[in-house]
Amino acid sequence: MQKTALYLKDIGKTFYLTKGMTDVPTPAPHNVIVKIKAASINPVDAKLAITGHPQWKLPYIPGLDGAGEVVQTGEDVSLVTEGDAVAWHGNFLYGGAFATHVELPEHILFSIPDSVSPVVAASVPCAGLTAWLALIHRMKLTSGMNILIEAGSGGVGGFAIQIAKMLKLHVITTTSPRNHTYVSKLGADHVLNYRHPQLANEIIHAAGGEKLDAILDTVGYSASPRNISLLKHEGQYASLLGIPHAEEADVFKVAPTIYIIALGGAYMSGSHEAQCRLATMGDELLAALKDGSIHQLPIAEIPFTDTAVTQAMHRQLAGHVTGKQVVVIE
Repeated sequence: MQKTALYLKDIGKTFYLTKGMTDVPTPAPHNVIVKIKAASINPVDAKLAITGHPQWKLPYIPGLDGAGEVVQTGEDVSLVTEGDAVAWHGNFLYGGAFATHVELPEHILFSIPDSVSPVVAASVPCAGLTAWLALIHRMKLTSGMNILIEAGSGGVGGFAIQIAKMLKLHVITTTSPRNHTYVSKLGADHVLNYRHPQLANEIIHAAGGEKLDAILDTVGYSASPRNISLLKHEGQYASLLGIPHAEEADVFKVAPTIYIIALGGAYMSGSHEAQCRLATMGDELLAALKDGSIHQLPIAEIPFTDTAVTQAMHRQLAGHVTGKQVVVIE
């Protein structure tokens, strides 16, 4: 059996994907072959196409998130069976979702409910799991708390706003003016222009003159010192970009609880338990999608061609994507 895939043959700012074919391997023990029906494009996919990774071997098939059907199982597989509809967030060292087939370990797969299409399921993992991990599994949030969610129109922000409203939080978010209506419809209570010259004052005003209980920081860098200063004493700070930058005086004054949110750490650490937890969270997230607690983000469907996917990845890098781009493979 052969598969068609989109390959990165070179990395750099002018990267281009090339379509090719190769054999589908016999799955190793505890692994399965999934026939991919859809794969989403994430910021990390596009960024890695520029920088690459020391452990990559070119040509490389990118794509972390996908959805499809199990078509072959290796020895000792017990968690899934042939015919199961599954989705996953994969290992950034191996990627592989921009293809018709991929070999994956069974323990990272989560089930797709009958009412959820493969395209919608593929749009969820990276962004949705990041928001779910931060707000449900890490931060200690209770009804009535206020939270700042940076970049509400992005994938993580879009899911995070909905999860925060599911938890009955008071949500303040930042975005560009063209996306204000969109993030308001997601449920944000206050939508602020991220370029406002007095943004810190605007955030405090939106919080009713109070400092913040929690912040989900998806932008980092220059926003970090400002955000640390906006927290209540012993407030909660979840960062997608490592340890936040802040003056030591601010850190000691605020004494925040800081959470570093990194799905890829499950693979980098080699933690089987953490990888299984990704699948558990995926089941939880798709269940919330099925019962209407949260809703899919806007999806732009991308044809499975080298030109279309290359262009979509460059759009992702330019930061002009609202919602999710999903490659339709079948």
